[in-house]
Amino acid sequence: MNRSKVFVALLHYPVLNRNHDIVTSSITSVDLHDIARSCRTYGVETFYCATPVEAQRMMVKKIILHWLEGRSLLDHPRIEAVKTVKVVATLEDAVEDITSSTGKKPFVAVTSARFADGMSDKEIREKIWSGDFDGGLLLVFGTGYGLAEEVVRKADIRVKALSCTDYNHLSVRSAVAIYLDRLLGIR
Repeated sequence: MNRSKVFVALLHYPVLNRNHDIVTSSITSVDLHDIARSCRTYGVETFYCATPVEAQRMMVKKIILHWLEGRSLLDHPRIEAVKTVKVVATLEDAVEDITSSTGKKPFVAVTSARFADGMSDKEIREKIWSGDFDGGLLLVFGTGYGLAEEVVRKADIRVKALSCTDYNHLSVRSAVAIYLDRLLGIR
């Protein structure tokens, strides 16, 4: 079976705050570390951390460098996980990078705890495992209170929210891990 390539993007802009204003959220090292580990575990090609704030991008590069050098490298096998991380300014930069490396534009799938409609994880899984996403699939996750509508409108696919109770407030790193297991986990 020829599985489609899967990529993950974590957007820090444009995202919403609790008042539904468009903002730039801050990068957290725990999101980077945990999402990178999930991506490596499930065979994601690249994990894009996207922020327009140059100081934040520099911070991510420093964190990655710390994981890849010196004593940290000897004490923790993080190198395998952080090899998947790429820092970009925008979602468009991630799409451009994928297009450049694969020769085809990826399908962009956006996630949200608010999407009652959209393509189910089961449908997406079938398409991934049958190789239907010719240019790959870029799964986009938002920080803060979710992706701004302008990102959602430009996407090829809206991924139906995870089924759960009426309380649906997972951390983004938990949501990424659950989606990756549902889409890429060996069954």
